[in-house]
Amino acid sequence: MIKQTQNWAGLTTHVLCDSADEPAKRVYVLFHGFGAPGTDLVDLHQVLYAPAGTAFAFPEAPHSLGRIFGPVESRAWWHIDLERFANATSPKAIEALCNELPEGVKELREQMVAFFQTMQARFKVSMEQTILGGFSQGSMVALDSALALDSRVGGLALLSSSIIDGKGWDAHVAKLDGVPVYQSHGTRDPILPIGVAETLRDRLSKAGAKLSWHAFEGEHGIPLEVIQDLNRFLATV
Repeated sequence: MIKQTQNWAGLTTHVLCDSADEPAKRVYVLFHGFGAPGTDLVDLHQVLYAPAGTAFAFPEAPHSLGRIFGPVESRAWWHIDLERFANATSPKAIEALCNELPEGVKELREQMVAFFQTMQARFKVSMEQTILGGFSQGSMVALDSALALDSRVGGLALLSSSIIDGKGWDAHVAKLDGVPVYQSHGTRDPILPIGVAETLRDRLSKAGAKLSWHAFEGEHGIPLEVIQDLNRFLATV
């Protein structure tokens, strides 16, 4: 595959495709999680189901966190109050976080509109040929973008996800009626409780999404069994 690093709507984006100028048949856009380097998910292109003509785009989050999690620069889609997040253990505190619109998300939505316009022009595809996905905070970006865009997306892959702007999402979740959605979550996730993921699952299912749910015995991550299950999902989209 041809590998390039480009600037799409102000976001450094790692692009992989079969041809520098031919249209793609489908595109996977994958968003990394909070605190990860911008290249964190790029190697997934080696293991994901990708028929001929599939292109990949891995954007880097706009906010640098420096090297707070190690020797490599960490990035974030929006800032998180880690202390407040860690202390949100009661149902009331968790619900408050889920209904909150994080600072900067409105601006990020506008940036995502421009980002996807650039992606469509680059690959000559529609949003229905595009599958959005991500891990942790990145999966929330994927879902938030799908709900904010005017065009229907081809599918969603939500790995260890949660809820933000709960009431705002509820107002637009009907857009996902009939959209294939894959969702995985660890049963012992200490960062994003599986109970919140199950609430999200039920809301998506109620809205009519074609949901594929995979709970795995593990914590906050993407184990091999999730990759294998996700590939079965991608083969049907």
